[in-house]
Amino acid sequence: MLNSKFIKYGAANLEDIAVIHLNGDFDSVLNLLQGQVTSDCTLIDDKTGQISSLCNEKGFILCNFEIIFDQNRWLIIIKNELKDIFLSEITKKYRLAKFTLDSVERNPTKSVKDLQKFDLAIIAKPTKLFSEKEKLVLDQFIINGGKTLWMLENVQADTDSLYN
Repeated sequence: MLNSKFIKYGAANLEDIAVIHLNGDFDSVLNLLQGQVTSDCTLIDDKTGQISSLCNEKGFILCNFEIIFDQNRWLIIIKNELKDIFLSEITKKYRLAKFTLDSVERNPTKSVKDLQKFDLAIIAKPTKLFSEKEKLVLDQFIINGGKTLWMLENVQADTDSLYN
């Protein structure tokens, strides 16, 4: 039997939901989204999210999602089956190429330089922990103005473990 108190306060089944983290400073991510989504992203702050959509060239809605800004992170809350549509549309303005972190262990400096050629790194469905050198490469990419988009499966995580 469902506990109606949870429903009253907005509990939801999260099995079919994906969270996409758009990494970058506030203005950079705002500029990425503004003009590509149907909502006015300038109205989003840490207290107010927005329901939004991506449309094709003819104005037909391709996918719906919610944009929130929480704890200095831009998050897209979207159904799992729509995340690929979102990614393919949002990345049309970027040059895409596959880049793996395999070379980091051998030559981290070269990996940082190679990664700097890109505006956006999409980290899709990571399956193992990042090594310290891989973290350093991603850190340097972000510090030097690179943006990241993290695609994670449904996970159980405590807030305190995210900051370690």
